[in-house]
Amino acid sequence: MTSDSNYDSLIQILESRFVDVWKRSLLSGQKTSCVQAWLELSQHYRESHRLYHTLHHIDFCLREFDNAKFLINAPDTVEMAIWYHDIINTPQARDNEHQSQLLFERLAENNFDPQFVETVSKLIMITTHRQTPNTHDEQYICDIDLSSMGAPWEKFVSDSNDLRAESETSVEEYTIGKLKFFHALLERPRIFYSDYFYCRYESSARRNIQRYMSILNQDG
Repeated sequence: MTSDSNYDSLIQILESRFVDVWKRSLLSGQKTSCVQAWLELSQHYRESHRLYHTLHHIDFCLREFDNAKFLINAPDTVEMAIWYHDIINTPQARDNEHQSQLLFERLAENNFDPQFVETVSKLIMITTHRQTPNTHDEQYICDIDLSSMGAPWEKFVSDSNDLRAESETSVEEYTIGKLKFFHALLERPRIFYSDYFYCRYESSARRNIQRYMSILNQDG
């Protein structure tokens, strides 16, 4: 468990980083304060029902982003999308990404270039993982979002348990949905679209998914 002091330190680091990307992305001459944007964002990610989609998940994604940043075409758009892709998390809702997109667009209005906002919005929506990414950077944000699937088994199980508890659904309903999602991933020629993430996590992710599916099938 993360100590209070370590968590406070993480929050400070993340706030500073968010402020930096927000300021870099502002329209020329725009000096809108990002304080309210940070407060709203951090409050959402610290909601009491969240166990997986927290600021720890954002921190994890940002670390993976940093490792692959040199391969990404428009790093600031991808980073901004990482910050906002899970800002709305209503258990059992199927439109969380869309609601996250709408919230970002509301906060971004008149602050960022319309093309920047449009691109970030598309990057947020592609993290539904229901469609094939069309662009290079869409591939990378999908891979970043799924990269924890290639983590060591203990972390994979811990993340899966947190997702299960966070979903607030019955065991049967959760198991059916999770198995469907895992089957869809395994049926792809590749789970990870980019060569970078494929080389790092493809084999371990497939092993983790297959092992966890066996557990879910036994539980079911």
